[in-house]
Amino acid sequence: MKRYNLTDNGERFFEEQIEFKERLEKKLEFLAPPPPPFFGKVWFNSRTEKLLEIREPARRFVRALFNLKTALEENFTEQALRDVGEFLNSTAEQIEEIGKKIKEETK
Repeated sequence: MKRYNLTDNGERFFEEQIEFKERLEKKLEFLAPPPPPFFGKVWFNSRTEKLLEIREPARRFVRALFNLKTALEENFTEQALRDVGEFLNSTAEQIEEIGKKIKEETK
């Protein structure tokens, strides 16, 4: 069995990726923050409850992106890169359209 060790640069990169993932997950917390325990139901209203419904799908989406990144790194092909690029562009367009629609509805 061969054993490999990360170089100093590799270790730094690995730590940066972990920190990036954690920061990204924390940024998603804004989608549905839990009520502060000391305020209880005062801050927990029907809007917050509805936002909680998209918390898990948002986390699942982020996990899927990280898994996709890993899969591409391990099995990179030009076709896979094209497929992922097309999918991400299409998904970004759909998200942008939903955002525009929401903004227009609130005017």
